[in-house]
Order: sequence, then structure tokens, then C-alpha cells
Amino acid sequence: MADVESTIARDQGELGTLESWNAYSKRILRTEMTKRGITYNHLTCLLQALGLDETEKSVTLKITRGSFRFTFFTTAMAAMGASSFTMTIPKLGEGYPDILKKINEDRLKK
Repeated sequence: MADVESTIARDQGELGTLESWNAYSKRILRTEMTKRGITYNHLTCLLQALGLDETEKSVTLKITRGSFRFTFFTTAMAAMGASSFTMTIPKLGEGYPDILKKINEDRLKK
């Protein structure tokens, strides 16, 4: 996963935008597919065998966008035969604690 994180950091800048998180999510699922030798077509067939109403186009678009639901991710992982997986959450930027502090202060004011 360290390679995934460094690639995303290089390609997308600091993880802080929705687009960069989508790219990170896409990279995780594509990495798992590659490890298992699973193509979009193969994953589509596996998901259909589980009763999901997916087409190759819908699966490809979801993964390409990286904006899929976590239920899709876990179902795809199960369809590929994974019984468990480890996911490293990237460290947020240096300014993140300040953002949290401001959010908490604003909440207390209400």
C-alpha cells in the first residue's frame, strides 16, 4: 500500500480533495484486481453470479471514477475471493488538526 499512497501523493497532491480520494479508492481496487488477475469483464461476471445487476460498462465506470460505494468495494472483494484485506488510510495533511479544532469550536458555539 505504501506504493499506492506515494503514487497518489505524487499524482494528486495532498489527499484533501474528493478527486484525490476517488483516485486513491480506484487505485486500491485496481491493485487488488491486478493481484488476482481479474479484468473488468471477469469482475462483472463474478458480480453477476452473485446476483448483482451490473454490466461491464457500469463496473468499468464505477472503478474508473473511483466514486463507488463501500458496499460495491466489499462485494467486489468477496467476488474476487478475498476473505480479508488490509487497507492503509493515508495520513492527512499538516493543517488537518487545525481544521478539526475549528470544526469542534464551531460545533460548541451552536
